[in-house]
Amino acid sequence: MELKIISSVFQETEIPSISNKLLFILQEYCKDLELTSLECITIADDFAKAIEEYQELNKLKKIKPTHGEYGLAIGKVLRRKEENRYLYTVMLDARIVKGLFIEESSGFCTHYIHHEFCHVHDDTIKESIFTEEGKAGKDIHQLRHMMNVLAESVWCEYIVSRLCANTLSNFDTITQHLETLIPQVKTNSGKDKLAYRFHHDIGKLYYQVEEGITYLLKMLGTFWGYIHGIKDYDITDIHFESKINSLKDFIIQNYTKEIWDDLGEVLNNLFNKYPDGWNDVRELYDLGNVSIKLFRILGLSFEERGETFYINVP
Repeated sequence: MELKIISSVFQETEIPSISNKLLFILQEYCKDLELTSLECITIADDFAKAIEEYQELNKLKKIKPTHGEYGLAIGKVLRRKEENRYLYTVMLDARIVKGLFIEESSGFCTHYIHHEFCHVHDDTIKESIFTEEGKAGKDIHQLRHMMNVLAESVWCEYIVSRLCANTLSNFDTITQHLETLIPQVKTNSGKDKLAYRFHHDIGKLYYQVEEGITYLLKMLGTFWGYIHGIKDYDITDIHFESKINSLKDFIIQNYTKEIWDDLGEVLNNLFNKYPDGWNDVRELYDLGNVSIKLFRILGLSFEERGETFYINVP
Protein backbone atom coordinates (compact mmCIF):
# COMPACT_ATOMS: atom_id res chain seq x y z
CA MET A 1 0.00 0.00 0.00
CA GLU A 2 1.25 3.45 -0.95
CA LEU A 3 1.07 6.60 1.17
CA LYS A 4 0.87 9.73 -0.97
CA ILE A 5 1.08 13.17 0.62
CA ILE A 6 0.16 16.21 -1.46
CA SER A 7 0.54 18.81 1.23
CA SER A 8 2.63 21.72 2.44
CA VAL A 9 1.23 21.24 5.95
CA PHE A 10 3.65 18.41 6.71
CA GLN A 11 7.42 18.41 6.65
CA GLU A 12 9.39 15.51 5.18
CA THR A 13 10.50 14.57 8.68
CA GLU A 14 6.85 14.12 9.77
CA ILE A 15 6.07 11.42 7.20
CA PRO A 16 7.27 8.50 9.39
CA SER A 17 5.04 9.71 12.22
CA ILE A 18 2.05 9.92 9.87
CA SER A 19 2.77 6.42 8.58
CA ASN A 20 2.96 5.09 12.12
CA LYS A 21 -0.33 6.71 13.11
CA LEU A 22 -2.14 5.24 10.10
CA LEU A 23 -0.50 1.85 10.59
CA PHE A 24 -1.64 1.82 14.21
CA ILE A 25 -5.26 2.45 13.15
CA LEU A 26 -5.05 -0.34 10.57
CA GLN A 27 -3.47 -2.86 12.93
CA GLU A 28 -5.44 -1.99 16.05
CA TYR A 29 -8.94 -1.47 14.64
CA CYS A 30 -9.05 -2.86 11.10
CA LYS A 31 -7.59 -6.35 11.38
CA ASP A 32 -10.99 -7.96 10.70
CA LEU A 33 -11.74 -5.77 7.67
CA GLU A 34 -11.32 -6.81 4.04
CA LEU A 35 -8.68 -4.31 2.90
CA THR A 36 -6.62 -6.40 0.49
CA SER A 37 -7.66 -4.10 -2.38
CA LEU A 38 -6.59 -0.89 -0.60
CA GLU A 39 -3.73 0.37 -2.76
CA CYS A 40 -3.22 3.94 -1.55
CA ILE A 41 -3.92 6.50 1.15
CA THR A 42 -3.71 10.04 -0.22
CA ILE A 43 -3.45 13.06 2.06
CA ALA A 44 -4.04 16.42 0.41
CA ASP A 45 -4.31 20.10 1.30
CA ASP A 46 -6.69 20.63 -1.62
CA PHE A 47 -8.98 17.67 -1.04
CA ALA A 48 -11.39 18.44 -3.91
CA LYS A 49 -8.54 18.93 -6.40
CA ALA A 50 -6.91 15.63 -5.41
CA ILE A 51 -10.19 13.83 -6.02
CA GLU A 52 -10.64 15.53 -9.39
CA GLU A 53 -7.09 14.62 -10.47
CA TYR A 54 -7.61 10.99 -9.45
CA GLN A 55 -10.82 10.83 -11.49
CA GLU A 56 -9.16 12.39 -14.51
CA LEU A 57 -6.13 10.09 -14.29
CA ASN A 58 -8.31 7.00 -14.13
CA LYS A 59 -10.92 8.27 -16.61
CA LEU A 60 -13.71 8.12 -14.06
CA LYS A 61 -17.00 9.97 -13.92
CA LYS A 62 -16.42 13.18 -12.00
CA ILE A 63 -18.20 13.22 -8.65
CA LYS A 64 -17.48 16.15 -6.38
CA PRO A 65 -17.12 15.60 -2.62
CA THR A 66 -20.05 16.71 -0.47
CA HIS A 67 -19.83 20.46 -0.07
CA GLY A 68 -23.09 22.22 0.42
CA GLU A 69 -26.00 23.00 2.67
CA TYR A 70 -26.19 19.51 4.11
CA GLY A 71 -22.54 18.72 4.73
CA LEU A 72 -18.83 18.96 4.00
CA ALA A 73 -16.70 15.90 3.22
CA ILE A 74 -13.11 15.59 4.44
CA GLY A 75 -12.60 11.96 3.47
CA LYS A 76 -13.63 9.85 0.50
CA VAL A 77 -13.08 6.38 -0.92
CA LEU A 78 -12.35 6.16 -4.64
CA ARG A 79 -11.69 3.13 -6.80
CA ARG A 80 -10.36 2.18 -10.19
CA LYS A 81 -10.72 -1.05 -12.11
CA GLU A 82 -7.66 -3.12 -12.97
CA GLU A 83 -8.41 -6.20 -15.05
CA ASN A 84 -11.21 -8.00 -13.16
CA ARG A 85 -11.00 -6.29 -9.77
CA TYR A 86 -11.20 -2.87 -8.14
CA LEU A 87 -8.36 -1.12 -6.32
CA TYR A 88 -9.22 1.46 -3.68
CA THR A 89 -7.74 4.77 -2.58
CA VAL A 90 -8.71 6.53 0.64
CA MET A 91 -8.54 10.29 0.15
CA LEU A 92 -8.07 12.34 3.33
CA ASP A 93 -8.11 16.08 3.83
CA ALA A 94 -4.77 17.05 5.40
CA ARG A 95 -6.64 18.67 8.29
CA ILE A 96 -8.03 15.33 9.49
CA VAL A 97 -4.53 13.83 9.53
CA LYS A 98 -3.10 16.89 11.28
CA GLY A 99 -5.77 16.39 13.91
CA LEU A 100 -4.32 12.99 14.81
CA PHE A 101 -1.44 14.84 16.47
CA ILE A 102 -3.63 17.20 18.51
CA GLU A 103 -4.89 15.78 21.80
CA GLU A 104 -8.32 17.44 21.67
CA SER A 105 -9.09 16.10 18.19
CA SER A 106 -7.11 12.85 17.95
CA GLY A 107 -10.08 10.69 19.01
CA PHE A 108 -12.42 12.16 16.43
CA CYS A 109 -9.79 11.99 13.67
CA THR A 110 -8.91 8.38 14.47
CA HIS A 111 -12.58 7.47 14.28
CA TYR A 112 -13.06 9.34 11.01
CA ILE A 113 -10.15 7.55 9.32
CA HIS A 114 -11.33 4.20 10.73
CA HIS A 115 -14.72 5.03 9.20
CA GLU A 116 -13.16 5.46 5.74
CA PHE A 117 -11.35 2.12 5.98
CA CYS A 118 -14.69 0.49 6.82
CA HIS A 119 -16.08 1.95 3.57
CA VAL A 120 -13.34 0.13 1.66
CA HIS A 121 -14.34 -3.09 3.43
CA ASP A 122 -18.05 -2.72 2.59
CA ASP A 123 -17.42 -1.68 -1.01
CA THR A 124 -15.14 -4.69 -1.49
CA ILE A 125 -17.69 -7.09 0.02
CA LYS A 126 -20.47 -5.76 -2.21
CA GLU A 127 -18.41 -6.42 -5.34
CA SER A 128 -19.29 -10.10 -4.95
CA ILE A 129 -22.95 -9.42 -4.06
CA PHE A 130 -24.20 -6.82 -6.52
CA THR A 131 -24.27 -7.73 -10.21
CA GLU A 132 -23.54 -5.11 -12.88
CA GLU A 133 -27.09 -5.62 -14.16
CA GLY A 134 -28.55 -5.03 -10.72
CA LYS A 135 -26.51 -1.87 -10.15
CA ALA A 136 -27.57 -0.57 -13.56
CA GLY A 137 -31.25 -1.26 -12.82
CA LYS A 138 -31.74 -3.80 -15.60
CA ASP A 139 -35.22 -5.35 -15.49
CA ILE A 140 -36.01 -3.25 -12.41
CA HIS A 141 -38.74 -0.61 -12.39
CA GLN A 142 -37.36 2.93 -12.66
CA LEU A 143 -38.74 3.98 -9.26
CA ARG A 144 -37.38 0.87 -7.57
CA HIS A 145 -33.95 1.42 -9.12
CA MET A 146 -33.84 5.04 -7.95
CA MET A 147 -34.81 3.96 -4.43
CA ASN A 148 -32.14 1.22 -4.52
CA VAL A 149 -29.47 3.82 -5.25
CA LEU A 150 -30.67 5.92 -2.34
CA ALA A 151 -30.98 2.88 -0.07
CA GLU A 152 -27.44 1.71 -0.79
CA SER A 153 -26.04 5.07 0.31
CA VAL A 154 -27.96 4.73 3.60
CA TRP A 155 -26.76 1.15 4.11
CA CYS A 156 -23.15 2.25 3.52
CA GLU A 157 -23.26 4.77 6.36
CA TYR A 158 -25.06 2.34 8.65
CA ILE A 159 -22.66 -0.58 8.21
CA VAL A 160 -19.46 1.47 8.50
CA SER A 161 -20.76 3.25 11.61
CA ARG A 162 -21.65 -0.10 13.17
CA LEU A 163 -18.23 -1.53 12.32
CA CYS A 164 -16.26 1.47 13.63
CA ALA A 165 -18.35 2.16 16.74
CA ASN A 166 -15.43 0.96 18.91
CA THR A 167 -13.45 4.12 18.06
CA LEU A 168 -16.35 6.54 18.59
CA SER A 169 -15.19 9.15 21.10
CA ASN A 170 -18.39 11.20 21.50
CA PHE A 171 -21.88 11.78 20.12
CA ASP A 172 -21.53 15.54 19.75
CA THR A 173 -21.14 15.59 15.96
CA ILE A 174 -24.05 13.27 15.13
CA THR A 175 -26.25 15.07 17.69
CA GLN A 176 -25.50 18.50 16.24
CA HIS A 177 -26.06 17.25 12.69
CA LEU A 178 -29.43 15.63 13.37
CA GLU A 179 -30.79 18.37 15.61
CA THR A 180 -30.10 20.84 12.80
CA LEU A 181 -30.90 18.55 9.87
CA ILE A 182 -34.32 17.21 10.88
CA PRO A 183 -36.09 20.61 10.96
CA GLN A 184 -33.96 21.92 8.09
CA VAL A 185 -35.04 19.16 5.68
CA LYS A 186 -38.71 19.74 6.46
CA THR A 187 -38.38 23.50 6.05
CA ASN A 188 -36.49 23.17 2.77
CA SER A 189 -38.95 20.66 1.32
CA GLY A 190 -41.79 23.07 2.11
CA LYS A 191 -39.98 25.92 0.37
CA ASP A 192 -39.16 23.69 -2.61
CA LYS A 193 -42.80 22.64 -2.99
CA LEU A 194 -43.89 26.26 -2.86
CA ALA A 195 -41.36 27.21 -5.54
CA TYR A 196 -42.61 24.30 -7.67
CA ARG A 197 -46.01 26.01 -7.90
CA PHE A 198 -44.28 28.69 -9.96
CA HIS A 199 -41.63 26.83 -12.01
CA HIS A 200 -43.63 23.56 -12.56
CA ASP A 201 -40.45 21.52 -13.02
CA ILE A 202 -41.26 18.26 -11.24
CA GLY A 203 -37.78 16.84 -11.88
CA LYS A 204 -36.17 19.83 -10.20
CA LEU A 205 -38.48 19.46 -7.20
CA TYR A 206 -37.75 15.74 -6.88
CA TYR A 207 -33.98 16.18 -6.83
CA GLN A 208 -34.19 19.08 -4.38
CA VAL A 209 -36.26 17.05 -1.91
CA GLU A 210 -34.23 13.89 -2.57
CA GLU A 211 -31.00 15.65 -1.60
CA GLY A 212 -32.32 16.44 1.85
CA ILE A 213 -33.97 13.05 2.33
CA THR A 214 -30.82 11.19 1.30
CA TYR A 215 -28.62 13.07 3.72
CA LEU A 216 -31.17 12.76 6.51
CA LEU A 217 -31.56 9.00 6.05
CA LYS A 218 -27.78 8.59 5.91
CA MET A 219 -27.42 10.43 9.21
CA LEU A 220 -30.25 8.46 10.82
CA GLY A 221 -28.62 5.30 9.48
CA THR A 222 -25.32 6.43 10.99
CA PHE A 223 -27.00 6.87 14.37
CA TRP A 224 -28.58 3.42 14.17
CA GLY A 225 -25.17 2.01 13.23
CA TYR A 226 -23.65 3.50 16.36
CA ILE A 227 -26.51 2.23 18.55
CA HIS A 228 -26.16 -1.31 17.24
CA GLY A 229 -22.35 -1.15 17.14
CA ILE A 230 -22.05 -0.07 20.76
CA LYS A 231 -24.02 -3.20 21.69
CA ASP A 232 -21.86 -5.36 19.39
CA TYR A 233 -18.71 -4.16 21.13
CA ASP A 234 -20.36 -4.32 24.56
CA ILE A 235 -19.43 -0.70 25.25
CA THR A 236 -20.78 0.67 28.52
CA ASP A 237 -20.61 4.45 28.79
CA ILE A 238 -23.06 6.51 30.83
CA HIS A 239 -22.30 9.59 28.71
CA PHE A 240 -23.07 7.66 25.51
CA GLU A 241 -26.31 6.28 26.97
CA SER A 242 -27.48 9.75 27.97
CA LYS A 243 -26.67 11.21 24.54
CA ILE A 244 -28.37 8.32 22.73
CA ASN A 245 -31.57 8.64 24.77
CA SER A 246 -31.64 12.42 24.33
CA LEU A 247 -31.21 12.20 20.57
CA LYS A 248 -33.79 9.40 20.30
CA ASP A 249 -36.26 11.62 22.13
CA PHE A 250 -35.62 14.44 19.67
CA ILE A 251 -36.12 12.10 16.70
CA ILE A 252 -39.44 10.72 17.93
CA GLN A 253 -40.74 14.20 18.80
CA ASN A 254 -40.47 15.10 15.11
CA TYR A 255 -41.87 13.76 11.81
CA THR A 256 -38.94 11.31 11.75
CA LYS A 257 -40.83 9.30 14.40
CA GLU A 258 -42.84 7.73 11.57
CA ILE A 259 -39.82 6.00 10.01
CA TRP A 260 -37.37 5.70 12.94
CA ASP A 261 -38.27 2.19 14.17
CA ASP A 262 -38.80 0.84 10.65
CA LEU A 263 -35.40 2.12 9.59
CA GLY A 264 -33.61 0.48 12.51
CA GLU A 265 -35.39 -2.83 12.01
CA VAL A 266 -34.69 -2.97 8.27
CA LEU A 267 -31.03 -2.06 8.71
CA ASN A 268 -30.52 -4.63 11.46
CA ASN A 269 -32.22 -7.32 9.36
CA LEU A 270 -29.88 -6.50 6.49
CA PHE A 271 -26.89 -6.73 8.82
CA ASN A 272 -27.98 -10.14 10.12
CA LYS A 273 -27.99 -11.50 6.55
CA TYR A 274 -24.82 -9.67 5.46
CA PRO A 275 -22.98 -10.64 3.40
CA ASP A 276 -23.66 -14.32 2.61
CA GLY A 277 -27.44 -14.07 2.77
CA TRP A 278 -27.72 -11.15 0.38
CA ASN A 279 -29.16 -11.65 -3.09
CA ASP A 280 -28.14 -8.77 -5.36
CA VAL A 281 -29.79 -5.34 -5.12
CA ARG A 282 -33.21 -6.77 -4.27
CA GLU A 283 -31.96 -6.89 -0.68
CA LEU A 284 -32.34 -3.10 -0.66
CA TYR A 285 -36.07 -3.08 -1.49
CA ASP A 286 -37.31 -2.82 2.11
CA LEU A 287 -34.88 0.01 2.81
CA GLY A 288 -36.11 1.73 -0.34
CA ASN A 289 -39.66 1.45 1.00
CA VAL A 290 -38.60 3.41 4.09
CA SER A 291 -37.29 6.11 1.73
CA ILE A 292 -40.60 6.19 -0.15
CA LYS A 293 -42.42 6.61 3.17
CA LEU A 294 -40.24 9.59 4.08
CA PHE A 295 -40.89 11.19 0.68
CA ARG A 296 -44.61 10.82 1.36
CA ILE A 297 -44.27 12.36 4.83
CA LEU A 298 -42.54 15.37 3.25
CA GLY A 299 -45.20 15.77 0.58
CA LEU A 300 -44.14 13.74 -2.46
CA SER A 301 -45.84 10.44 -3.31
CA PHE A 302 -45.17 8.12 -6.24
CA GLU A 303 -47.48 6.28 -8.62
CA GLU A 304 -46.05 3.67 -10.99
CA ARG A 305 -47.17 4.11 -14.59
CA GLY A 306 -45.82 1.46 -16.93
CA GLU A 307 -42.04 1.52 -16.87
CA THR A 308 -41.86 4.97 -15.29
CA PHE A 309 -43.64 6.74 -12.43
CA TYR A 310 -45.66 9.83 -11.64
CA ILE A 311 -44.93 12.17 -8.73
CA ASN A 312 -47.91 13.56 -6.84
CA VAL A 313 -47.55 16.88 -5.03
CA PRO A 314 -50.66 17.63 -2.96
